[in-house]
Amino acid sequence: MDAVLKNLQRETLVDERKASLIEGFSCLQAEWSYLNTGTHEWENIREFDREVVTKILTALEAIDRVVNPAPTTGGVQ
Repeated sequence: MDAVLKNLQRETLVDERKASLIEGFSCLQAEWSYLNTGTHEWENIREFDREVVTKILTALEAIDRVVNPAPTTGGVQ
């Protein structure tokens, strides 16, 4: 999570959605820890809650679109 936030906070990253993404992703700290816990090999761990995972995935996709914008094409389609 720290690496994602650090990447978003780069001064060279200029995007109108940057502040809201940082704020929104910061609010997901508990959920991020929830997923990170599941990456370890623990027996008898419950399945992840689909709603929580969807919320995190949606946030990460929004961040990805800002950090790695699609290249613009100059040609006619």
